[in-house]
Amino acid sequence: MLVVFATVPGVASAKTQVGPTVVVEQGETVSDDLTTAAGTVIIRGTVDGDVTALAGDVVVSGEVTGDVTALAGRIDVTGRVGGRLTALGGVTTASGTIGDGIDTIGGALSVSGDVSGTVDAISVLVTVEDDATITGRLQTTAVRTQVNGSVLGGENSTSNFSLGEPAETSRFSGGLFGSQSLATGTSRSLPATLATHLPTGSILVPGLIPVQTLPFSISFLDAYGFFVNLLLGLLLVGILPRFSTRVASGIVRNPVQSAGYGLVTTIGAPIVVILLGVSLFGLPLALASGATLLVTWWVGAIYGRFAVGVWLLESVPRLLAYVNIERDPVENRWVSLFVGVLVVGLLASLPAIGPVVDTGVSLLGVGELTRTVYRAYVRTERSEHIAEQTEHTESAASTHRGDD
Repeated sequence: MLVVFATVPGVASAKTQVGPTVVVEQGETVSDDLTTAAGTVIIRGTVDGDVTALAGDVVVSGEVTGDVTALAGRIDVTGRVGGRLTALGGVTTASGTIGDGIDTIGGALSVSGDVSGTVDAISVLVTVEDDATITGRLQTTAVRTQVNGSVLGGENSTSNFSLGEPAETSRFSGGLFGSQSLATGTSRSLPATLATHLPTGSILVPGLIPVQTLPFSISFLDAYGFFVNLLLGLLLVGILPRFSTRVASGIVRNPVQSAGYGLVTTIGAPIVVILLGVSLFGLPLALASGATLLVTWWVGAIYGRFAVGVWLLESVPRLLAYVNIERDPVENRWVSLFVGVLVVGLLASLPAIGPVVDTGVSLLGVGELTRTVYRAYVRTERSEHIAEQTEHTESAASTHRGDD
């Protein structure tokens, strides 16, 4: 799907592209969100909205007024981002200005500019350079975290987990610090907004886990299924963001009701297909219904995984609060999708409980998908009925006035 820039000089409309490179030239303005897949986004001008790159890179030397998100790609910001910067599985470099904090999972993060808000990183390497200023809190889980710049925080302390031997935790008052280093096995003078905890034992970091440490084997088909499911999820969440969020939220809020609709759908729909197939005239309709049922099951399975990701990202901060660790929830649909597909994919690979987990998650997704579509249909029919009644009443009133 490709929507090209508007021909009015200096102004462009929203753009979604699957392709190598999208460039917003200096002096040019995109008046809405910009989304690309398997390509590079180069922002030299202005994007008045969000920028999202799926399996691609984002280079911002101009201005983005909204959020910037990259999945499995690189983000390089030398200009200004008014919203939040989110990176999943790539290298992130922020040497410009970030208006609403940074979230990164995987890869590496380097900050050498000005960041307003919380920096929350789960990465291999996190570096805050000499010239960097973070006005919020710094929260990292990393193999190595090095802080040489300035960090200003809120009222609560921030936790940092690094690999290595246990080190003493340092906490004392103070808002601004410079020339401080945080490396493996060390803990130096840090303010109350950056307290360091180095736990005993090993921590499994994504990308560094030896295959032999996993309690199960991951085959090529498992990896292929993960990427295919992730691709379908990216399409669904990218094309239908509000609908997808509504389905996932419905599963999280009412899992029992979603499961009930799922059971009714998975039991009742095949029976209807079989009854249609009994008749020679109904056979073509049965084949079409069967294909539709399979697609619905797959889409529901993806929405179930998406809901798992949403639930996990909402639950982790609450669980960490029990051990006096504060983390803001990551509210990003792309991160939720990736986490859900990954976690359910790993659990589905377990020999004993894998099929149960996969079926249960798919059942929830199919049920909530069915319920959401049915409720939308009822609302549409009701609205049309009310509109017809209103039109009939107005027509009757007009006729009555004409007779008078």
